[in-house]
Amino acid sequence: MPTHLPKSGTGGDVQIAASSVAEIKSWAFSRSSNNPAWASNVSAGYKKRVGGVKDATLTFEFVYDFNDPIENLLREGDSVTVVLFADATHSYSVPIIVSSLELNTDINDGEPFGGTISGETNGAWTDPT
Repeated sequence: MPTHLPKSGTGGDVQIAASSVAEIKSWAFSRSSNNPAWASNVSAGYKKRVGGVKDATLTFEFVYDFNDPIENLLREGDSVTVVLFADATHSYSVPIIVSSLELNTDINDGEPFGGTISGETNGAWTDPT
C-alpha cells in the first residue's frame, strides 16, 4: 500500500497571471454535480440518478493592502482565470466570474482588515497533475 504524505496548507496561494492576488489567508474550491433524478415505471418507487453537469464555487480570504487595493485586480462581475496553489507544486487552474467582494473589519479582536472574494466557475477547470 502506498504511503500517504499529508501536506501543510501553508504554501497555499491564489494567483492571476503568475502574480499573487493578495496576502491570502485561506481558499476553498467546492465542486459539485447536479445529478438529475427521476422515477419511472421500472424504478419500483425509487428515484434513479444520472451524473449531471459539473459546477463549482470558489472563495478566498485575504488581508487588504491599502497600497495595492484588491479592487485594482478583481471586482464583482470580472471574468478571470485564477490558479489555486495547494502548495508550491500542486495547483488548480479555475476560470471564474467574481460574484462578490466582501470587506470586513474586526473591531473586537483587532484582526487585520480584509475580506472575502467569491465566484462561480466559468467553464472547465484543470486539476493538478
